[in-house]
Amino acid sequence: MKSTLKTCFATFVMCYGMHLNAQLSIYGNIDNWTNGTAMLAHSDMFTGSLENWGTIDDSGVLTIRLEYDYMDIFKKKAEEAQKEAPSGWTMSYKTIGDSFVCSGFENPLQYENDDTTITGVPELIIVSKDGTTEYGTLFTVSNPAIAKWLYSYGNDNPTTGYYIEWYYVEKEASVSGDCVRSTLTGVGDEEYDDTTAYDLKLEEGWNMVKYEITEVFNSESGKVYPLKTNVSVVKFLPEDLQWVILRND
Repeated sequence: MKSTLKTCFATFVMCYGMHLNAQLSIYGNIDNWTNGTAMLAHSDMFTGSLENWGTIDDSGVLTIRLEYDYMDIFKKKAEEAQKEAPSGWTMSYKTIGDSFVCSGFENPLQYENDDTTITGVPELIIVSKDGTTEYGTLFTVSNPAIAKWLYSYGNDNPTTGYYIEWYYVEKEASVSGDCVRSTLTGVGDEEYDDTTAYDLKLEEGWNMVKYEITEVFNSESGKVYPLKTNVSVVKFLPEDLQWVILRND
């Protein structure tokens, strides 16, 4: 996949104060932004319409808006999406147990309220204010290599580092334990233990979750795989966080 990489070093603030419009806001200041006022948006899978999640102003200040009552908003939108869906397609909601699972014969993870509904910030693209020009997809990561690995759906090689996701849960829930999966690389009998350690204590409402790759496995083929990944809730955006924008050319 050919892509253009733009790394945006920024300062970050997450504002938890109540606003008149009942929103949480995430702020970043993007250096060398030259595309004027833009919108952070998600493209609807059925209609192609753009859902506005925030803005970048002409000086590069980025704002992501998170609604306090997002679960109610999400379910209403899901009901509307069901009306536009293909015949036979039925909307279902993800739960904690669906979203954080260790596939295999036995799931070693331990849960509290695993039936809790969960949703979150979808993949965001950056488009012009009028929606006619797309500038790329936004990633919240520690380094560009992590963004390229995510953008390629795992085809590119990752490095150690992390990425951030935002989730909204309907009520308190937790996930703990280690998921260890022996994985063949396709090079003879070469294999490695892909280990993901979960330590999630999710609060009702918005949660910021950090996926941190602490070790990688280097295959004889030259391919690199995540070896150990820690998944945890964080309260503050890391100081070394980068906004990275990727797009196809």
